[in-house]
Amino acid sequence: MTIHSATLGRTRPRKTLSRSVISGVLALMEGALIACIGLILVRVHVVPNDVQFLSDYVAAIITCIVFYWQSLNLSGLYNLNRYTAVRSTILNLLVCIWVVFLILIALGFAFKVSNHFSRVWAFSWVFGISLLIPVFRLAASRFIRQSALSGMLTKDIAIYGAGENCIHLTNYIQNLHQPWLRVVGVFDDRTDRVPDQCGDHHVRGGTNALIKFAQANGCDEVLLAIPPASRDRYLELTDKMRRLPVNLRIVPDLSILDVPNLPGFGGGAFGIPTIDLLRKPVSGWGAVTKRVLDIVLTSLVCLFALPVIGLIALAIKLDSRGPVFFKQRRYGFQNEIIEVFKFRSMYVDCADVDAEKLTTRNDPRVTRVGALLRRFSLDELPQLFNVLKGDMSLVGPRPHALKAKAGGKLYQDVMKNYGDRIRVQPGLTGWAQVNGWRGNTETEEQLRKRVEYDLFYIENWSVPLDLKILLRTFWIVIQGENSY
Repeated sequence: MTIHSATLGRTRPRKTLSRSVISGVLALMEGALIACIGLILVRVHVVPNDVQFLSDYVAAIITCIVFYWQSLNLSGLYNLNRYTAVRSTILNLLVCIWVVFLILIALGFAFKVSNHFSRVWAFSWVFGISLLIPVFRLAASRFIRQSALSGMLTKDIAIYGAGENCIHLTNYIQNLHQPWLRVVGVFDDRTDRVPDQCGDHHVRGGTNALIKFAQANGCDEVLLAIPPASRDRYLELTDKMRRLPVNLRIVPDLSILDVPNLPGFGGGAFGIPTIDLLRKPVSGWGAVTKRVLDIVLTSLVCLFALPVIGLIALAIKLDSRGPVFFKQRRYGFQNEIIEVFKFRSMYVDCADVDAEKLTTRNDPRVTRVGALLRRFSLDELPQLFNVLKGDMSLVGPRPHALKAKAGGKLYQDVMKNYGDRIRVQPGLTGWAQVNGWRGNTETEEQLRKRVEYDLFYIENWSVPLDLKILLRTFWIVIQGENSY
């Protein structure tokens, strides 16, 4: 099946399911299925009279699941492409199931506990697993294929370089028969030396067109299929594409490789040796963990902060006329314009929607209540709703207003790599804020320092780092430094 790049527009969902997450969830579901079969058969074949009796069976079931997961993982049967090839993997699947069963029997004899278990239960259990796991995999295969075709589960690939290697690469990807892989476009700056068409794909433009396309439509992989280039050329391409949340890889000349015999998803990406220049900063289970952390912590804070939010709203209404909340347009993930919520801290006729003028100490535009809110960053509290909405994260580079300036220049005009900080979602607080770069950026040097810390966070993100930043933020907010 060939997918023409011209047919792909803005219809793809902004966020798609991760292959690693899907395979992990399916593994958990298989474990749950094994447990359910075992417990139901305990109920049918065994009379559970005491807790100790049941605990033996539960221990056996848990041990079986752990061994089963490990066995399938070592056999590569949790790769998503193996889920979609049930018929060719069913023998391997059954071998793993029975090997695990034989290991459990051997352990039972070795530890002299085999007489604690019903033999009828044990064989009924393994036959039930051998029947229902393949059926589950057939259903999972159908779900995966439908998700891929609908765009919910895709790995969108852009290829840079419209030469012969691009044709070899697109043919190779197509022959993998993995429905979630989509070549969404081919790009090349050498317009005078390459054809307008590369195989089934129209050449969409050069590097700038690639960046705009990836930002507008979403892209997971950028593969460099260009002839061997100089170090400076690779550095130039890496520098330009650093702002994209993608994996950037150099692909070798596939014409010198025995492509049909390459193992799918072996060493390297797509089963071919590649050199990784950039990696997605937050993806797979990392993205899921970060989002779950955002939702759980934000929900707890909102629950306990509701009385405070109510008192602040009342104080704002009593202090000056106008709405309680203030919405400001800012740059979000991949330069998407988002509306950030704040408590109104300025007089209505002084509102600065695009932040053309930075707030100064004792700024006459700020109300009395607003000054207190800004002192302890309480005016930012409504951004918790942006976090729940999904526009922001608890931790990340701060979202900057559209016309914010440093040294009289727009932020994007001060630094060439300013846009690199939009590869992750903006945050309520960040690594820059807890390292002394909180508040206004009045000078170019202040902006450079803030971006430097933001980029460090992106390259070194982890859950412990997020928790560390949140704890340090609490202390810094209490101190109220650089906030007015």
